[in-house]
Amino acid sequence: MSVDSLFRKVGEHAMVIKKVEDKILNIVSIRFISIIVILIITFMCIATEKISQSFIDNVESEIKLELKQKVDIAYNTIAPILKLKREGKITEEEARKNISDIVKRMIYDDTHSDNYIFMSTYDGYYLVQPFEPEKEGTNMWDVRDSNGTYVIQQIIRTAKNSPNGSYISYFCKLPNSSLIEKKLTYVRGIPEINAYIGTGAYINLKYKKLYCLLNMQKIILMIIIAVIIILMVLYTYKLHKVNCSLNSEIKNRLKIEKELKNEKDNIIVQKSRLETLFNYSQDAIVEFDTSGIVLNVNKSFEKTFGYSKEECLRKNIDKLISTEETYNQTKKLTLKIMEEETINIEAIRYKKDKTPINVLVRSIYIKINNNILGVYGIYTDITEIKKYERKLEYMSIYDALTGLHNLNYFNKKINEYENNKLSSVGIIMCDLNGLKLVNDTLGHQYGDILLKNFAYVLKKSVREQDVVARVGGDEFSVILTDINRNQVKKIIKRINSNIEEFNKSLDEKMLRLSVAIGCSILEENKNIEEVIKDADDIMYRNKLINKASSKNQILSVLMAALAEKDFVTLGHTERVANMCMKIADEMGLDEERKSKLILLSEVHDLGKIAISNDILNKEGDLSEKEWSIMKSHTEKGYRIALNSNEISSVADLILKHHERWDGKGYPLGLKKYDIPIECRILAVVDAYDAMTNPRPYNKIKSHEEAIEEIKKCSGTQFDPKVVDIFISIVS
Repeated sequence: MSVDSLFRKVGEHAMVIKKVEDKILNIVSIRFISIIVILIITFMCIATEKISQSFIDNVESEIKLELKQKVDIAYNTIAPILKLKREGKITEEEARKNISDIVKRMIYDDTHSDNYIFMSTYDGYYLVQPFEPEKEGTNMWDVRDSNGTYVIQQIIRTAKNSPNGSYISYFCKLPNSSLIEKKLTYVRGIPEINAYIGTGAYINLKYKKLYCLLNMQKIILMIIIAVIIILMVLYTYKLHKVNCSLNSEIKNRLKIEKELKNEKDNIIVQKSRLETLFNYSQDAIVEFDTSGIVLNVNKSFEKTFGYSKEECLRKNIDKLISTEETYNQTKKLTLKIMEEETINIEAIRYKKDKTPINVLVRSIYIKINNNILGVYGIYTDITEIKKYERKLEYMSIYDALTGLHNLNYFNKKINEYENNKLSSVGIIMCDLNGLKLVNDTLGHQYGDILLKNFAYVLKKSVREQDVVARVGGDEFSVILTDINRNQVKKIIKRINSNIEEFNKSLDEKMLRLSVAIGCSILEENKNIEEVIKDADDIMYRNKLINKASSKNQILSVLMAALAEKDFVTLGHTERVANMCMKIADEMGLDEERKSKLILLSEVHDLGKIAISNDILNKEGDLSEKEWSIMKSHTEKGYRIALNSNEISSVADLILKHHERWDGKGYPLGLKKYDIPIECRILAVVDAYDAMTNPRPYNKIKSHEEAIEEIKKCSGTQFDPKVVDIFISIVS
């Protein structure tokens, strides 16, 4: 169907629709009917509201007048008695009794049942209650209605405030019923006898006529609405028949319009998709003809290869992205593209400045009616992927921390030597002592430095052709080829010599190297796996022999480094130890506890070796984070002590030496006698020495000031008994 014929059909259908619309306009509109309905409903609602309100107002006025009349009649009846009371001829009690007798007889008919005049005193006692005589003489001051209102209190206030009478409303049950209704009451005070009289009526019962009228109006309104709905349904049915024919015409028109629009949109969309795909692809795309002449390039091609679009057009693609040396190879691939429908291959191509880049080359034919008009060449830059692959390859055989070969490479070389049946192979196994202790106390950054330092010394000590590998956390291995037993001994001697030389050159004593070494050499009756096992066994045997000395050596280094931190003054340890011994003697501690106490006084702050000097020597208060770090020195000291035979016996005391008598210490929150006696003694002595000697974080106190501070903390921070003994000694 041509575009002209489509437009003619659209015009014809438009005329038909116009005629149908004219017919509809001649019919009574739904707007007119809707307005009539709204007006009728509005009128009915307003009329109902007006009539109802008028009736309610009239009924309520009649009720009020009726109640007032009854109370006024009652009041006039008892007026002579009140006159006698005012003249003093009778007492208040006699007047109240005479009036009560008269009021009790004042019963009258009401809409719901018999009603009455009630009477009560100002202090809440019922005097007259004909229908509930058992309540007469009862105080009803705290009686509340269903809404929580204190009814009697409110009636009394009204009677007092309006002696000539006033109205009050509240909620209560209907007589002989559980229903709760609103009750309107008229009361009048009788101040001569401190009492009041009144009567009431249920308002809603008076409105029954109104409710009947309202119901009638509702029924009439519903009938009117039903009639209107019927008319609307009839109108809608009639309109529906007209719309059916109109919808049929509209559908035909929409179908024709859609065909025309789709025909145009398909061409635009297809072109837009191809342009978007070409121009905004992340891959570099070039379009060239069968001769390799460039017809178009996208932005990614310009960015990847460094050419502008103008520099590429009408140029040979192979000359653009190759060098003179690689041109022939590139040309062969282009010819292969012409022969095969698609290719997918990795290659190296060159930018405008002849910088090589790794690319993934793909191609797609441009074919119409089985004729190849050209090719799309797609180049994905994979240079970063290749770099990452090389990095992964490096990581697969090298240790990231030390730069030595790793266990994977070590095993690979062992398998190679095993398969090649090499006869002269030696193995050296090394284990770095104290790594765990350094990690636990100083932190893993120091442990890493220790590993790097040893890797440097080990690599320096062996030959260039030897394979040096880190095969575990603190374990290193060396594979020696073309070697004999004497040469192996010389290399081990060189390793030890270089370690000793390195340790002497170190400024930081904490990073001294201590290594256990084992070696073995391949013999006729052994395989390489057995050689590795022998070297490993020898290394561990040496480690066990030297275990105590190596750990104590490291501990000595740590104690020396602690002294260099300069956070305690000269003589601190001796002063604390001497005073601790005096208190221990006074308390009668046994020799074992005394020995532990002396050792504790020397090493209790060992964990501070792992605390920054900035925190230890900070003047003023520590921040919350700094205080948290400072408190960790007890746990660090505990771990150090466990790793040394010399002081392992006081590891638990080091952990607990900052606990407080009141349980607010750290790290365990122990209190009173759960804290070891050695720690309780040290706490007092150490605090006194800290207050009376220079420290970065406080001013020196006099002897008297320090004693006063310790007395103040007795029973909270310190054991009171230890404080008393300490004060008796220093005084």
